[in-house]
Amino acid sequence: MYPELFNIGPITVYTYGVLLAASYLLGLRLAMSRAKARGLDASRVLDLGIYIIIAALVGAKLLLLVVDFNQFRNSPAELWTLARSGGVFYGGLILAVVVAFWYIYRHRLPFWTTCDVFAAPPPSFT
Repeated sequence: MYPELFNIGPITVYTYGVLLAASYLLGLRLAMSRAKARGLDASRVLDLGIYIIIAALVGAKLLLLVVDFNQFRNSPAELWTLARSGGVFYGGLILAVVVAFWYIYRHRLPFWTTCDVFAAPPPSFT
């Protein structure tokens, strides 16, 4: 895979970022259609998915900051390297799960049905 999709002046658009954004959008669309089929409010499910994505990205960066604090404490300018780094997986997972529990509880969504909407459907071999 070619790492750079295209350049717009000084801005580089990376292939991985475009594919990741496309997968997020496709996953949200799939969750909305599955929510409608199970009788859930599709807009609430869309909001939950967006909050989960944002929480995962923020949690991954926060845990990276905690784990590699020595790298970032020397100068505040080095904090900008967080924008280009991936983060720590478990930080994203933990914050995403906390936000999902909070949102499901706050909006009184059925827990297992909502979790089922976001789970990947099993493949059909027929």
